Amino acid sequence: MEQPSSANRDENTAFWECEERPLAQETEVVGNLVCPFDSKIAALASGAILDWCIEGHADIQYTDLNTTESQPRSNCLVTRELGDALDILERQISAAWPNTHLRVIGTWNAPEHGDTSLHSEGRAADIVVSGEDGSVLGRVAAMAVNAGAGWVKYVSGKCGALPHIHIS
Repeated sequence: MEQPSSANRDENTAFWECEERPLAQETEVVGNLVCPFDSKIAALASGAILDWCIEGHADIQYTDLNTTESQPRSNCLVTRELGDALDILERQISAAWPNTHLRVIGTWNAPEHGDTSLHSEGRAADIVVSGEDGSVLGRVAAMAVNAGAGWVKYVSGKCGALPHIHIS
């Protein structure tokens, strides 16, 4: 059975696999890449990109998708706007599922995203939740919209990747 259009769904409704909200290209919603690769270190030095491991919610975990081990600090580097959305989302997740936390698995300079990705400016993050089997990701995606993420996609095996939520 074909899924109905996302345009007619309530913003609190869980996402379907591969669904994006809003129904527009990511860069139409949050803007194009603006920081040339050479100036990223300057952006970090100026405070435009922040170390959210230090400034963000203490319960957010920073790992990659295939491990729970801590990753390099570059996985913590985000803009304040994205960091604020991550903090709100962490509070929503831990309220909905006690002892469960937001896991950030890819942000600034994640090599698999390339230099033209919003990830390379700290304006996008890939996330999952700790201690869950993935069945809650559709709900987490809806929570991300309510937490202030401008564009959200529930990425899954159906759309060619390991299950996670992409937010920007």
